[in-house]
Parts: sequence; structure tokens; C-alpha cells
Amino acid sequence: MEQIVRIIATLLLALGLVLAYANRVLFDADAFADRAAASLGDPRVASFARRSSARRVSSSGPSPSGPSSARLLGAHTPSRSPRAPSE
Repeated sequence: MEQIVRIIATLLLALGLVLAYANRVLFDADAFADRAAASLGDPRVASFARRSSARRVSSSGPSPSGPSSARLLGAHTPSRSPRAPSE
């Protein structure tokens, strides 16, 4: 029985250390943003991120509910307001 308690206490201590580390390192938004920005400064990481995001955009195709290419480029058609019914 005493050995089981020791094992459980050791596991709980290890879990507590992992959670404390995650809280400090992973869940600190400012530190995470600093590490992400530093990583993107590396040309290899930036190239991978660029290729990966371009691949996702090109494989997703056009969105049926998204804006048209002309609207994205700034072209627009004049809108017509509905006319009041004539009497």
C-alpha cells in the first residue's frame, strides 16, 4: 500500500511540474509571440510557413460565399437602390 501511495505521489508531482512548465512557457501569450516572431526570422521557417499557407489557400479553391476577385481588387459595380412603387 505504501508503495502505491509513493507511485501516485510521484506521478502527481511529475504532472504538476509539466503543468507548471506549460503554464509558464506555452500559455504566456507575450513569450509565445516573441518565440513565434523569432522563429519566422529564420529563412527556413519562413519559407515553410509561406509554402504551407499557400498550399492550403490554393487547395481550398474559391469560396462560394466569399467575395469575388473583382471586389478583392477594388472594382465594384454601382449598387441600385430599390425604387418605391409608383401609384
